[in-house]
Amino acid sequence: MLISIINYTFINKYNTEPLNSLFFFIAFHLITAVVVILLLRKLYFIRVEKIKAQNEEFYKMQLELIKNQLDPHFLFNALNSISFSINKDDRKTAYANLGLFSKFLRESIVALDEFSRPLEEELDYVQNYLLLEKFRFKEKFDYDFIISPDVNTSLTIPKLILFSFIESALKKGVLPKNSGGEINVLIDTFEDKGLYISVFDTGLHRNIENSKYSQTKNIHMTKRIVSYFNQYNSKIIDIKYKDLGTPDNPKGSKVEITIPADYVYID
Repeated sequence: MLISIINYTFINKYNTEPLNSLFFFIAFHLITAVVVILLLRKLYFIRVEKIKAQNEEFYKMQLELIKNQLDPHFLFNALNSISFSINKDDRKTAYANLGLFSKFLRESIVALDEFSRPLEEELDYVQNYLLLEKFRFKEKFDYDFIISPDVNTSLTIPKLILFSFIESALKKGVLPKNSGGEINVLIDTFEDKGLYISVFDTGLHRNIENSKYSQTKNIHMTKRIVSYFNQYNSKIIDIKYKDLGTPDNPKGSKVEITIPADYVYID
């Protein structure tokens, strides 16, 4: 009888140990699975919130881009200059500038919410702008473009990137200077068919990188757009600023921009 009890106890213990091990094995994996699911769920919601924030930033930039391309201050000034020519009975000049104005406005409206465009379109836009401003300010400033024959003008660049720094050079550097000045634009190739752009002006010394005075709303917008799209590129757009001379002996400012040939714009 004793032997039977011992055997029963031994067998009972032998039978329950695998059951206990199986229970702990299942419980451990269930707990692990729950923890992993909760972590994945947390990561999912973090990702969703990040996408929402990115989309919000994206749409805000689009609205800012649209607003900046239709700057009422510049448009009204251009129209006033054309009206002045009509009043002086200088119809030839008025018609020529009205044609420029219409072209400038059309280029502003076409693909209004796009963040990029070919270099040739940006150049056309900028040159029309400078011609209209030259009509207003006459001999107050001159400008020059040097474009290397190796440059691929169909290469896509951020919209208004060239315009923003030329506008700043004119409004913040050259026009406030009593004697006026010049704006020189150089465009050349850079690293495997990329672009090198420099905008040099002979205007005031103005701490171009950090001073609020030298920063236009278009430069602020361009910085945001470049920073946003740089996230999605291994080779990024780089912008460097340089003040020339000193406040007592100003020699202007220079902005250098490099744009990789394979730069992409995610939307």
